[in-house]
Amino acid sequence: MRAQARREQRRSTILAAAVAVFKDKGYHAASVHDIIDAAQIARGTFYLYFTSKREIFAELAATFLELIRGSVQKISLDPAAGEPLAQMRANFRRVMNTVLEHGDLATIMLRGDAGDSEVRAQLDLFYAQVIALIGQAVRVGHALGFARDCDVHVIAVAALAGLKRGARADAGGAG
Repeated sequence: MRAQARREQRRSTILAAAVAVFKDKGYHAASVHDIIDAAQIARGTFYLYFTSKREIFAELAATFLELIRGSVQKISLDPAAGEPLAQMRANFRRVMNTVLEHGDLATIMLRGDAGDSEVRAQLDLFYAQVIALIGQAVRVGHALGFARDCDVHVIAVAALAGLKRGARADAGGAG
């Protein structure tokens, strides 16, 4: 049990170091050496847990998407659950609070500075999944009568673009 807890702690330390390094330098400019230095571990220790910075990036993307998904609750038509519009607003607040609470992860994922095609593909998949979540929320709003008929994809892409612009501005980019 103790050894397992130590392994999980070490893995968490490496992931936290990667978040700090990726946020500071961007994915492309960061190196495994930077992560090792930030985590204050030996190179061999890093490779016990991860094969590359790309693998860490993939895990961080999956974690952030799961955090976002976990903050969304299904809209209920049960009167005891409250008005559907209020539930949708609460979902929006929870998603935004999740993004703010995990601002470093948000910056990494939404800044989109990946340098190679494999990581670019991971980012594109992440963006597609976020667009799908936003699109589903717009469709639900439309079905419940408080969102206008619109091109759901355009609205979802525009919402993601706004989040990305905000992340670049927070990271000190052009915004």
